[in-house]
Amino acid sequence: MSHNSPDQEELIKTLPEISYGKPKFKHRLEYLPFIIFSTFLEVLPLSLSRFFVHRLADFARLFLKKRNELSIEMMGKTLKSSPKEASDTLKKSYYNFADNWLSLCKNRPNGAQEKNINFHGFDFLKKAHKEGRGVVISTAHLGHWEYVPRLLYQAKIPVAIMATVQHNPLCDKYFNERRSLGGYHRILHNRLGVRHSLSFLKKGGILLILADIDIGPKGLRIPFMGIPASTPKWPAELSLRTNSYLVVGHNHKADHSHEITLNEPIDPHLLEGNKDDKVHELSHQMNNQLSEIIFQHPEQWFWLQRRWKSKV
Repeated sequence: MSHNSPDQEELIKTLPEISYGKPKFKHRLEYLPFIIFSTFLEVLPLSLSRFFVHRLADFARLFLKKRNELSIEMMGKTLKSSPKEASDTLKKSYYNFADNWLSLCKNRPNGAQEKNINFHGFDFLKKAHKEGRGVVISTAHLGHWEYVPRLLYQAKIPVAIMATVQHNPLCDKYFNERRSLGGYHRILHNRLGVRHSLSFLKKGGILLILADIDIGPKGLRIPFMGIPASTPKWPAELSLRTNSYLVVGHNHKADHSHEITLNEPIDPHLLEGNKDDKVHELSHQMNNQLSEIIFQHPEQWFWLQRRWKSKV
């Protein structure tokens, strides 16, 4: 399956490479055990490395008692789960996070080809390309989200990925090199890539953004899974400013396959009201769709991220 075109490949190449700050001594100290352990996971056979990271997840779960209590409390409010049901879901969420770390370590262009990948709704990208319009894909920390770049690489779908700046430039570079698959995708830092993101989308690019995060007091107060939450407005703003479609997408792991789905696109020009009204409506629709996806696969969402941390 391929939705690729020479135009999209060339457009990706126009985006600049990320520049990283000079690492300090403390960064190097932090990075040494990190890279040793990550390399260890990479070279182990998949079954052994997966067993190992799951045991680490069990170990972490014993020590993060306060965070666990908060997560279980939120599951009770959002999923209407009993404490026992929430605890079981949280355990699976830990394992899912561990699998994400593992998938990042094993992300390489010359890696083994993943079988049984099912794409849903991706024909829309051809329509957007014909119209010369960009696409903002808003997604969540759900399923094997760190493996999505690898799956898109196999399907020959080049995208730009907006990523958070890490405090350690060495770790930041490691993460982004794995996500870019040797430069096939382009990574844009969330605080530094706004100008390039706007230009890229105006030319018809595809931009992937993780949007299920708490961004503090600057976020919009919009319900997420039924509870008011600080919501990032940049997916909606980028969509409006560049005449790009806003699409909610997600990846979840089924029994024997990866299921990657794009929902029906939202056209910002069909909305009524002023700019602020449209940003709020787009963000509201985005949150509703992301919430529904998490309701369907709660054990594959990253509950530990404290989505409702800010009082908005």
